[in-house]
Amino acid sequence: MCQATVYLNGEEIMRDVLLVENIPEGVRLSALFEPARVVPATLRRMDLNKHRVILESLEVGKQEAVTSEVEKLRVLIPHWMEHNAEHAEEFRRRAQQAGEAADEILAASEAMQRVNAALPGALENLGGPVPRLREFHSG
Repeated sequence: MCQATVYLNGEEIMRDVLLVENIPEGVRLSALFEPARVVPATLRRMDLNKHRVILESLEVGKQEAVTSEVEKLRVLIPHWMEHNAEHAEEFRRRAQQAGEAADEILAASEAMQRVNAALPGALENLGGPVPRLREFHSG
C-alpha cells in the first residue's frame, strides 16, 4: 500500500495518508487508522517517489474563494483543452471537403492548437496536472 506523509508550510502534519482530496474548505486528508482531517490549505506538490504531499496554508478569509476558483479552473482547463483539440481535428477533416474555404478552416484549426499550447502553463501555475492530449498536425 502506498502511503504519504503530509507537510504544511514545511512542517509534518500527518503520516500514513491514503487519500488527499481538494474540497471547498481546503484539503481533506484520510488515513487508515484515524479520522479524516480537513486542512485549510491548497495542494502544492505530490512527490509519489518520496511519499510526500506538500500543502500550503490559505489566508484566513480567502480560503473558500481561492480554493473554489482555483479548483474550477483546474477542472475547466483540461476540459477546454480536450474540447479545443476535438474541434481542431474536426476542422481539419472538414477542410478537405470545403473547397475554396479550406485554407480558412485550416487556419482556424491552427489557431485552436495555439490556444491549447498556452493553456498547460496556466494549469501548471494553478497546481493542476498537465494532461497529455493527442497532437493534431495541420496538413
